[in-house]
Amino acid sequence: MQEIDVDQLIKEMKARVASRRANGDYPAGVEEQLEAEFKEIMASVHRDRNVTANLLHSIQGASNALAGLRAHAESDSRIPGGSVIHATANRLVVRHTGQLAEGVRAAGSEMIGALREVARVLEAQMDSDDRRINEVLGSVIDRLAILDHLASAVLTLEQRVAVLESNQPTLG
Repeated sequence: MQEIDVDQLIKEMKARVASRRANGDYPAGVEEQLEAEFKEIMASVHRDRNVTANLLHSIQGASNALAGLRAHAESDSRIPGGSVIHATANRLVVRHTGQLAEGVRAAGSEMIGALREVARVLEAQMDSDDRRINEVLGSVIDRLAILDHLASAVLTLEQRVAVLESNQPTLG
């Protein structure tokens, strides 16, 4: 089997591209467009996966704060008789704010549940995007392999034709 000189192939391909570019075979701006598309693909592949991690951390913080929400306070006091006053005031406050605190806890729990669902959906969407990107990249790699094979076959054919033409006697 014939050894392939990759550097020579690259030189030949660059020369062909330059020739075709000079002949107008490639539309204006095609290289910039391909470069922009490549950058977009790479940006989406390397996007920040900490989005859901940060969201889950914030949700846990809200959940902890919600767990600490209460309507009553401690009734201890360093002042003599202060504990009785604090306990009486505490019962009065709890009576009027207990339902409010319970309502806030219930609403907060619903909100935290909704935020957890948002985080779950975001994670599922990112996983789906990753699968799609991998499918597209696999398809592109397959097409590049075919193009590479075709380019190699064309070079081989051109070399064979050149050999055949050089061995033909000239008419004349």
